[in-house]
Amino acid sequence: LTWVAGALVVLALAGVELRHRAAAPGAGAADAPLWIWRSHDLRHVQAAGFYAVKELNLVEVPAVAEARILGDAEFLLWLNGSRIGSNRYASGATLDRYRVEPWLVPGRNRLVVELRSPSGAGGLSFELLADGQQLVRSDGSWTIYESHWRGLFGDRPMVPGERPRLLGRSPLGRWGSPAPGPLRPV
Repeated sequence: LTWVAGALVVLALAGVELRHRAAAPGAGAADAPLWIWRSHDLRHVQAAGFYAVKELNLVEVPAVAEARILGDAEFLLWLNGSRIGSNRYASGATLDRYRVEPWLVPGRNRLVVELRSPSGAGGLSFELLADGQQLVRSDGSWTIYESHWRGLFGDRPMVPGERPRLLGRSPLGRWGSPAPGPLRPV
């Protein structure tokens, strides 16, 4: 009975992956965030936790900067070592919005998103807007780390990591096209 239940879960997750691939080509605007996740074999259903990291350089700090994020199943967002926010995915969820200009600095800035999933499958959509312009979006340029490494939240140079799996642009899978929600407290 356990084997049959496990096989059904694997088939269900494989179906999710096929929907992701089918929806990806040509969907959404060219600058829209891509849904990303860690690369792994979805036939192995097990809890997963990992980090998606992106660095950006700023000449000056913008007057207004907003992070928009949706992580499935759970996320924890950090900017330059400061915890910005966290949430869990629920059906019909909106993008969480956070004002982040107080945590940005001239020069190098590091975004870290800790992601967790009880099944190992999920997705991350992220966008950083500053003064109405897109500075960062979730795409293939992010780095994935399977575990915490010394200096992840500090000023140390990033160590080599993996590239994310690109799932596609919204509308996609069970996430559809999430709308921005209300501003959340940091």
